[in-house]
Amino acid sequence: MKLECRRGCRILLIALLFLMAAGLTYYFGILEFSLWLLFLPGLAISVIYFQIYGSALYIFFTGIYGLVVFYYTMASVDYQNYFEVTTAIYSFLFYLTNLLLISVLFSYRIEKLKKEKEKIKEVVLIDQLTGLKNYGYFVSRLEEERKRSDKEDRELSLVMIDIDHFKEFNDRFGHQRGNEILIKASKIIENNIRSKDIVCRYGGEEFAVILPDTSLEKAFEIAERIRKAFENEYFFGSKAFPRVRKTVSCGVASYPRQAKDEFELIDMADRALYYAKETGRNRTVCYGDEVELKWFKGIIEEI
Repeated sequence: MKLECRRGCRILLIALLFLMAAGLTYYFGILEFSLWLLFLPGLAISVIYFQIYGSALYIFFTGIYGLVVFYYTMASVDYQNYFEVTTAIYSFLFYLTNLLLISVLFSYRIEKLKKEKEKIKEVVLIDQLTGLKNYGYFVSRLEEERKRSDKEDRELSLVMIDIDHFKEFNDRFGHQRGNEILIKASKIIENNIRSKDIVCRYGGEEFAVILPDTSLEKAFEIAERIRKAFENEYFFGSKAFPRVRKTVSCGVASYPRQAKDEFELIDMADRALYYAKETGRNRTVCYGDEVELKWFKGIIEEI
């Protein structure tokens, strides 16, 4: 709705600039060539917001307006002014041609800058090690999916995944082998989710999977599928230990059944993950009263 409103406002602004320029050129006289420069602000806005198609349409209407006004002007002038009007027409056509060339060049440049900006944005939002979307993308996408969930009245679930005993593996086999686990882990998760699900690297050895239009029960099934895939996979440790098994713990929560917003959804899934790790690891736990009780007990013990 906001996008349509902005688009409508921009079109209205361009139309007003066009009508203002047309009125001034008609009032002060079309033979004053400098007055035709009044059409440039409208063209500039057309190029910025609508690129080549918008600017071409703007130039088309400018040309139609100019030719119609020139036609009626020629019908009402005497022979002495005929040469002056003809010269003005040729100047006007030359002016339109230059406007078209300028709009094409600027549209191309703007489009190129947009693509470069999108490319930079894409690079910034991608984790360079795993190729997954990073934390920044995760936060913005989760907010987007939460709004969509509200609009369509559908459930949204979140799975938080943490590789068990990852620090010990790093200390024993080195960070290079740890990085290889993270890369392989991202592939395992991607291979065990649906096309509409979004997997991101949350940070360190932790991953997050956004599950649009998914109930808590279905999210648990997907998380379990991921956990079992890890459980059945081998990872390379060293020549002495070429086949090392690794497991993951998963925490699951749902919106709006449990969480009130996307921030609470992250918090609840994280608490469920904490509970899974505290109660033996290699488990999938859904957020609930038992998880909340364990969480508060942990806080009280720390105090």
